[in-house]
Amino acid sequence: MPCRAPGHTFSRASRDSSKAVSKYNGIMQTVYEAAGGRDGLLRLASAWHARVLEDEVVSHAFSHGYHPQHTERLAAYWAEALGGPTTYSDQYGDETFVVRYHVASEVSGLVQVSVR
Repeated sequence: MPCRAPGHTFSRASRDSSKAVSKYNGIMQTVYEAAGGRDGLLRLASAWHARVLEDEVVSHAFSHGYHPQHTERLAAYWAEALGGPTTYSDQYGDETFVVRYHVASEVSGLVQVSVR
């Protein structure tokens, strides 16, 4: 059973908004807000990216280069998935775009630089 603070529960907001929300001490907030919003997820994406590039097993995914704003785009993608603003979908495309892009990159054997 997961360890949670007393009174802390996770639930799903209305299906229309599909925002993940948490309740802590009676205050409802999205996971995006709990993670520190845009700045918190940007820090997390930066740390993730740095670790991936240093890892000899997974860094191959970026061995042919990557978009100069990959970290910012990743943070925007995570933000949207965790109940934040729809910046990623508004500027770059929806989940379908992300899957197609990464599958095409994997099939071609390199991570292509997006010109979007």
